[in-house]
Amino acid sequence: MDREQVLAVLDDMVDDVGGIVLANDSCLVRPTTAWQQAIEEIQRHFLPPDFVPADPLPGRMNAAVDHQSHEEILARSPFRHVHRRIYESARPWTVEQVIGYLYSTSLPLRRLLGNRRGAFEQAITDVLLAIDPKGRFTEPVTLEVLTATKR
Repeated sequence: MDREQVLAVLDDMVDDVGGIVLANDSCLVRPTTAWQQAIEEIQRHFLPPDFVPADPLPGRMNAAVDHQSHEEILARSPFRHVHRRIYESARPWTVEQVIGYLYSTSLPLRRLLGNRRGAFEQAITDVLLAIDPKGRFTEPVTLEVLTATKR
């Protein structure tokens, strides 16, 4: 996305006393725990060896493709008054939720797996249950919220 162009369009849409909010939390597929690292390794094993995602860190607020943070882009925009807040929490996951989430991302996992989908799901299930036989996992979540106003 051309963030500068989007901000220029929003400038015409948002009142002078208005603003915008960008919010993004951490992502299950950016491993910080042993169980997340195990998922990443399984995905790496099942994805085609030549597969390279267009954005290796989709949705990550401070690692855009052009390597400029949202705060840097906003500072040069009409929405230059930026306030940043961080909220931390824990998100619970079950094996079923993990598998469902993996299929819900922008990565075309179902298509890439093809007829290996069942084996992939079984590998995820096996590795997760080996880590926690009850199938309960906790993801540390960091929510970054940028509030940007014109004044």
